[in-house]
Amino acid sequence: QGARQVKQAMAGTVGIFILPPSRAALERRLTDRATDDRSTIQKRMLAADREMSHYHDAEFLVINEDFEQALYDLECIIHSQGMTLERQKVKNKALIESIPQEMV
Repeated sequence: QGARQVKQAMAGTVGIFILPPSRAALERRLTDRATDDRSTIQKRMLAADREMSHYHDAEFLVINEDFEQALYDLECIIHSQGMTLERQKVKNKALIESIPQEMV
């Protein structure tokens, strides 16, 4: 819900959804942290199920199986968004305007 509100309020934003490699992996990570009791972990898993069901609302999907790879994937997405034609037209306005337009 929060992501939808941001997208509505800020034009040009894209959604990036980060998923664990599996539901079992997420539960194992929560258990291995040893910071929550079993009841809390079950509640967090139910909340995660609800949240993960919205993955299709995003334009990009990153699977967090390996942290370094997931971070790299995320950085690539962010970098690529700065390279879109619309953003480059703003960033390099003088250059773009100096390019002769095709004669029609």
